[in-house]
Amino acid sequence: MNCSENTNPKPKRPVVDVRPILKYAALALLGFILFKMAAKQARHDRGYAAIGGEAFFLFLPVFYYLISKTVRD
Repeated sequence: MNCSENTNPKPKRPVVDVRPILKYAALALLGFILFKMAAKQARHDRGYAAIGGEAFFLFLPVFYYLISKTVRD
């Protein structure tokens, strides 16, 4: 009798598609970079530090998700 015959096979892990994860991570990074650039330019234009419309760049992944779901329907 062989020991390997008595062992239970390990359950397989579910396969995870990493493309959506990478897409939203890239969108989040892009939003952060755009926010930093826009905030720097806005500070230069305004002459003081404040957060305005440039904050919407931080929500880029959320907007992408919502718009893609709306267009798909």
